[in-house]
This record gives sequence, structure tokens and C-alpha cells, in this order.
Amino acid sequence: MKPKGSADGQNWATIGQVKGHGNAISMNNYFAVDNLAGIIPAGTLYYRLNQVDFNGVSEYSMIRAVNLHDVVTATQTYPNPTNNVLNIDWSNASNQDATLKIYNMAGSAIYSANVTGAGLMHKQIDMSAFPVGTYSVQVISGTSVTNKMVVKN
Repeated sequence: MKPKGSADGQNWATIGQVKGHGNAISMNNYFAVDNLAGIIPAGTLYYRLNQVDFNGVSEYSMIRAVNLHDVVTATQTYPNPTNNVLNIDWSNASNQDATLKIYNMAGSAIYSANVTGAGLMHKQIDMSAFPVGTYSVQVISGTSVTNKMVVKN
């Protein structure tokens, strides 16, 4: 199976290849990542699958559109585990404010900040006053929410 992606719905590029399960009588699930989110800051991307049988016959799936407006993508937290300073990188597809929150394992928000901008974003958080433990970092922009777990040594 070859997932294909397009920014205009006309010109297609293969964005991966997933080995099939062969002849199967039950439903199988497949997974691929295109890594275009964050490169294309906003807009609509189009996807389709190209299934190629053992005999070389191929068939395309229906085209699916994914709107990347108001999407937070490619969130990274490092170093993990951290001792003091935690870096958070993400790609904000819109120019809406993003809210960063850190929750302890009891579910209490112990940090919150608003960050304005679009494109590749970066924020450093001083965690030296936080006790040792596991935390959830949340990046919220528009209707999109991304969660990452981090450990404080």
C-alpha cells in the first residue's frame, strides 16, 4: 500500500509504503505518517491510497481532505527526563494564540502560559521549582490539543 499526499488534489507524491498482509479474509489496519504537518503551515492536504496487488494491478482509494487550519502539530519536549529547563517545540498552523499547560499526575494545572505566533514555535519552562515526578505538557491551539508526558528528575 502506498499512501499518497497532495497540497492541491491534483499533483500527488508517494509519502510512504506499507507492506500488505497478503491474502486476508479479515479487516487489517495500516498506519503511515506523512511528516508534512509543520512544513505546510496551514491549509488543506489531500490523501489517497494506492493498493497494488501481487499481480501488479493497482487501485486508488477515494480522496480524503484534511484541513490543517488551527492544528498544533509536531510537538516535541526535551530533554526528557529534565532536571531544570524544559524545551517545548511545536508547529502552530494558524496565527491563533497557543496555550501551554503543565499538569501534575493529580490532574492539577501547575503552569499555564499563552504564546502568540504561527509556524515553528519554541518555549522554555524553568521546572527547577517543580517536585520530582511525571507531568503532562499540553499545547492547545484553536480546537487542537496535543499532550506529551515528561519526567522531572
